[in-house]
Amino acid sequence: MKTNRFFLYGARGVGKTTFVGQFFVDLRVLKYDLLDSEVEDRFMLHPEDFRDEILAKAGIIGWIQIDEFQKYPRLLNVVHKLIVEKKFQFALTGSSARRLKQKGTNLLVGRALSETLYPFTHHELGRQFELNHTLHFGTLPEVIGETDIELKIKFLRSYALNDLKSEIQAEKWVKNLEPFGKYLAVCAQCSGKTVNHSNIAPNVGASPVTVRSNF
Repeated sequence: MKTNRFFLYGARGVGKTTFVGQFFVDLRVLKYDLLDSEVEDRFMLHPEDFRDEILAKAGIIGWIQIDEFQKYPRLLNVVHKLIVEKKFQFALTGSSARRLKQKGTNLLVGRALSETLYPFTHHELGRQFELNHTLHFGTLPEVIGETDIELKIKFLRSYALNDLKSEIQAEKWVKNLEPFGKYLAVCAQCSGKTVNHSNIAPNVGASPVTVRSNF
């Protein structure tokens, strides 16, 4: 289906920016990465700059790409107006829409398509797919492309820590981060098993109610 505006959701590291970039090789694209603290701070302090910069390049650019838009979802109100008034083409990448919907974020319903990109599947990996490796390390592109086991482990530890700080803590998904960090390790060991919140609670220093909400 052809479209001139879309959301591409997916966890960090699945390759959203790389995937989108493959379609824009020969196109004139204006890119903004909100993981860049300088870009994020500039638009938070002066949101009018975003609209002004795009309007100044009307007729020159073909698409506007915004990576990790969930860092400053208020920009979507500006995006909405630019789509309605000026017919600009937008490619927006970010994490799951679930949290954004809870906040009442303008997700351009009826104005943009929504798709999700996941880690590699066994169909995509073909002969490279190994069940034991997948169960131990998952199928994020960075993990699949690394051959050193120790580096895989270091990457995943860093990935989990970064996710705790940049997503869980920043978005205030949980009140106490330390028990949640312990919960993640215990939760991973419960994969494929019957979950008993009361048994897990003492191991992570939290109440059964908290453990249940974490799940």
